[in-house]
Amino acid sequence: MSKQKHSMQPKPSHDESVRQDFVTDLRAYLTDEIYSLITPHYEKKIEPDFIQVNERKPEDKSEVKSLKETANIIEKEVKDLKSLENEINSEKETSSLAEKDSHDKNKNKTQDEADLI
Repeated sequence: MSKQKHSMQPKPSHDESVRQDFVTDLRAYLTDEIYSLITPHYEKKIEPDFIQVNERKPEDKSEVKSLKETANIIEKEVKDLKSLENEINSEKETSSLAEKDSHDKNKNKTQDEADLI
């Protein structure tokens, strides 16, 4: 990207110039590549979700951000609940196996006692 130079402009050092070029290129990349992907996602997913919850379009980006944060919190809670459910089920299975094993040992013990008689 060529820049127009002005005679009154200060001359940047090599590092300053490289940093500014990087920022310029990063901004161009975000504008051309990333934002072009975000807009369709927003229009197809985010905005309809917001309208469904609030029955209106968002007034500004802070409203959309709060909806996203709420969705992230709910998603985390659901994940935690599923993890807790799996843990409980695992404990139940372990407990059930231990009870079955204990029952089988008692059954064998009773059978051994009966054989002695």
